Amino acid sequence: MVFRRLCVYGCLLALAAGLLPACSVNTEYLEADYGRSVSNNLVGQFVNPRAGQVNTPAAGLDPVSSANLLGKYEKSFQVEEGRPMLQLTTGTR
Repeated sequence: MVFRRLCVYGCLLALAAGLLPACSVNTEYLEADYGRSVSNNLVGQFVNPRAGQVNTPAAGLDPVSSANLLGKYEKSFQVEEGRPMLQLTTGTR
């Protein structure tokens, strides 16, 4: 009985020790690319400093589609009025 208990605890300890490295965070791939977006934006400003003054969008939807999407988005925040509430009865009058 004691031997079985020791085997079970030993297996659980080995499993826990095997899963412990999975909980660690590996940030090497983040550190290699850290700050790259800021430097890319700065280089883009040097290449074309007047790009922000252009009134046409670089990429996007046509005005009708974007207006429809904006309408659906704003409508999703409105509270729906007049919906009947769910009435649960027990079968008695």
